[in-house]
Amino acid sequence: MKKHYLLIALAVCTVSAQTWDFKHLRRGKLWATMWNSGVVGYPVDECTLFGNYYDYPGYTSVGDCADSFALCGHSGYAVHAKKDDVARGYTYYSRAYPSANYMTITSPSAEIKNYGMLDQTIDAELIVTGGHYIHWADVQLDMRHLQWSYPDLDDFIIHEYHLSNPDTATKDLTDLYFSPRHAIKISLKGEDIGPGDNQDDKYGWLEEEDAFYFYDERSFDWETEVPSTFNHGPGPERGDFGDAADIMAGDASTSELLSPQYMSIIMLDAAGGTVVQNITDAAGQGSIGGIGVPARDESMILNWGDNSAGTWEEQIIQILTFDQQRDSYDNLVASGGEASKYERSPEFFISSGPHTLAPGQSIKLVYAVVVGTMDRAKVVEGGVANIDLLHTEGVAALRQNIANAKALYAAGYDWPDPPPSVDDIALTPVAGGVEVSWPAVDASYRDPGTNADDFAGYKVYTSNYFSIGPWTLIKDIPKADASVASGNVTYTHADMPLGVGAYYYVTTYDTDGHESGETGANRFPVYPLMAVNTNFPNDRVHVVPNPFRVKSGLVGSGETLRMDFINLPAQANIRIYTLAGDLVKTIDHDDGSGSEAWGSVQTLDYQTNDWLLYIQPGFYIYHVESKVDGKEFIGKFAIIK
Repeated sequence: MKKHYLLIALAVCTVSAQTWDFKHLRRGKLWATMWNSGVVGYPVDECTLFGNYYDYPGYTSVGDCADSFALCGHSGYAVHAKKDDVARGYTYYSRAYPSANYMTITSPSAEIKNYGMLDQTIDAELIVTGGHYIHWADVQLDMRHLQWSYPDLDDFIIHEYHLSNPDTATKDLTDLYFSPRHAIKISLKGEDIGPGDNQDDKYGWLEEEDAFYFYDERSFDWETEVPSTFNHGPGPERGDFGDAADIMAGDASTSELLSPQYMSIIMLDAAGGTVVQNITDAAGQGSIGGIGVPARDESMILNWGDNSAGTWEEQIIQILTFDQQRDSYDNLVASGGEASKYERSPEFFISSGPHTLAPGQSIKLVYAVVVGTMDRAKVVEGGVANIDLLHTEGVAALRQNIANAKALYAAGYDWPDPPPSVDDIALTPVAGGVEVSWPAVDASYRDPGTNADDFAGYKVYTSNYFSIGPWTLIKDIPKADASVASGNVTYTHADMPLGVGAYYYVTTYDTDGHESGETGANRFPVYPLMAVNTNFPNDRVHVVPNPFRVKSGLVGSGETLRMDFINLPAQANIRIYTLAGDLVKTIDHDDGSGSEAWGSVQTLDYQTNDWLLYIQPGFYIYHVESKVDGKEFIGKFAIIK
């Protein structure tokens, strides 16, 4: 990957009729929704399916916005500057929509797609840009957010903030400080779906990397600070460290750790300014002047309103120049250092300053949001042994990803390029398996960085758990062995267990072993076909599991309530009744296979009636009528919960 900067135009500060808007960064494992207002996610409403709040690993949420591994609550920035020795401080974050009194759009959100780095003059596979003028501080802010799918580069996002003194200005900007702000919340899924708490995060310190990092720890009693205990799974021994899904109930369907992420925000380029790092209590209704909050831990809410006393400037400059004591939370507490329980719901600032900008001058500040975690197979397995590995392996992964982010930026975004990624796969259920098909790498392909003919083959991965893995390599297909027809490569995954859903993604690799990223995976599971019952109804239809006891026993995420009718004719109507004869559900089976599920994980309607209400435990009668010859079968099943 050759280094060429994609120049962004510093926008002229004129009033515009454009609207605040966003683009998604969903190329790597870390997902974020970037606004031209400078926030991440979605303003005001954190519970929305529109926004990604540094989701890791990212995937498309369906039906429930809390079903995501979001790592941040609100986010935004803070800036301070002087003009004619008059201080101006300003902050905006996603607890409100932008105010036209203080901010004006100068460029809409835009995205540049360069998948596979085929255009070597563009710095990343996906770039999102946008900008606005900050009236109050008289600063133009233009942003560029960069993302890659490469396996070494898919765990971070790099953010460039270009701050300028407009060329229409007549005075210098002095004492300029700037910092992004992030309210850390690891993770939304652990907090809202699992047993987590939004005041149980901790921070550690990496001396070599000069970086704080944040992770989920045990929740605790606010008054006594005694760690909370739980009665199930690893709960009695490890509490909710990592938010194990099975500590709340003995019949949990999974033991997955829902908050295994380790997160850091690092400075890659301070433009010659002094770097200050500060951890505060996350801004909210009670964060300013709350009872017991040390002054050093007070964050700041939106500074919109009366500023006759100049309190905005005082609050912001204090936040941007207070340097956090460098150590972990636990070490600071043990040594009597500057740490408090209010930092267990942390907001993080990492600022650069002071800078002076003459009219028309600008600086570029570059940050990276970096995440790491233990191997996902261990995350899904959960249990005490894996919780005990979580910190060591999570920190090790984070450190490696920080090193990669620093190396990438130091190299001017120059990195070895794998062959083109496989972003679209077609999945076709076949008897006992699934046919996987994808576009072949074109015979004319040459490495965009070296011009070498180095494409060497494909690798096929599968998971029976979820669209983000854990993954198992099931087939390595050398280039010479690839079965190509009509421009597509086809591989059949055979001898699969019936009724078990599968996810897939395909990578490419070159002669040096550089492999493309984890892209193109199917969001919803696909199932192998069961043979049609050609002797219906003499060979009877079955319901599995029967009786249904609490959960299906399937390991796939979201498959807890799955039930299947098997040994069906190719086409049939299935009607489910109560013992009293009331119709509960009608299912139209027409896919030509020998099985049909009662609902799907995609439509979130397992075990629901025709009015999409979950059915009650009890005995039920099912009636199967063949559409082929009209023959019928009647059976029974039980649901025990």
